[in-house]
Amino acid sequence: MKKIVFCLLLFFVSGANAQHWKGVGGGMDDGINCFYTDTFRHVLYAGGIFHHAGGVLGFHIAKWDGINWAGMPAGLPDDAASISADSNYIYAASGDIVYKYNGNTWIPLPAFSAHVNKVAVVNGELYAGGDFFYQDTTPVHHIAKWNGSSWDTLGPGIGQIGIPCYVDAITEYQGNLVVGGYFKLAGADTMNNLAMWDGSNWHSIGNGVFNPGGSGNSAVVYDLFADGNNLYVTGSFEFAGAFGGLTVNGIAMWDGTSWHNFGNGAFANGIPQDVDGVLIYNNEIFAVGGFSDDNLVKWDGVNWNSYYDSEFNSGGGCIAIYNNEFYVGSVSLTDTNGQVLNYIARRATFDINNDTVTCSSSCNGAATAAVLGVFTRYLFVEQWSHHTECNRFVRRN
Repeated sequence: MKKIVFCLLLFFVSGANAQHWKGVGGGMDDGINCFYTDTFRHVLYAGGIFHHAGGVLGFHIAKWDGINWAGMPAGLPDDAASISADSNYIYAASGDIVYKYNGNTWIPLPAFSAHVNKVAVVNGELYAGGDFFYQDTTPVHHIAKWNGSSWDTLGPGIGQIGIPCYVDAITEYQGNLVVGGYFKLAGADTMNNLAMWDGSNWHSIGNGVFNPGGSGNSAVVYDLFADGNNLYVTGSFEFAGAFGGLTVNGIAMWDGTSWHNFGNGAFANGIPQDVDGVLIYNNEIFAVGGFSDDNLVKWDGVNWNSYYDSEFNSGGGCIAIYNNEFYVGSVSLTDTNGQVLNYIARRATFDINNDTVTCSSSCNGAATAAVLGVFTRYLFVEQWSHHTECNRFVRRN
């Protein structure tokens, strides 16, 4: 009987917390630009403008283990714009340099001529994209690959001499490298802000994305997420495939053949809005950006819906999944419903009241289950078969 009373108390404490967005270890003292979930080291990295995370000194980068924040020795000299990792190193873009962390020290790789916006490990190779045109005296045209000792060009690169352009997003799609940003061309070929590199040549993806005015170069791609044959693209654009083509308003999906939209996309107060990020989790689509008053939304097949009242006091930001929790960060997110968040918030990825509990087959016959508490990866369950308790913990898929 004592155990049951204890479990019920856990339900009221854990269950209540699981229903709301909450702070993350005290948060930061300034804004967050990016997240990276490191599956090698099982931690979440945050990068940005901040100098402290949870009261711990962390110049522009810190790691979260689900309980505490920890700094990384000396940190970075400038704001962190992007983070990635492989089994050997953690990589961070800070200013015009990509740094690699070996577990003890941040090591700078050769600098570029301007800001690095994105780093990503794709097919075991490190890539950097950004505002830069040169690395030292070598033209690399906004995208480069690290060969272990120097930066290599990717054919003619992205953009044109004398015309402003940049790379903001990098991902792997169907075994190839895909980049997005603000550009018209790759070499002499028209791309319209989205391009794919096959190792030898650049290719257009569905003729790219556009804004009103007839020029694809007025649009910007902020984020890319690949899921099988589907490539999700977010940013500041209204059309996909052509000027006046498919109306998408900030978020679109390319299936390898055609573009698809998601209702009206990001559309608030009669005005198309930007979408900062997208991810797929448990076969569901989530996006963060200018969706009316909501920061994080989920697609139900017809409409975008607020993900559990994510009405933060900021639009846009970055999004990640770590230990079955959603994390949202921003340079301006400080509160929701009167709760102080300090630039970062988290919430369980499931609803204790509505999610299905799959009980263990170790119980024979018809079983009854009651959810009594929520932990990072487990539902705390009392399960009975023929009035006999037979199981207490059920792992949630």
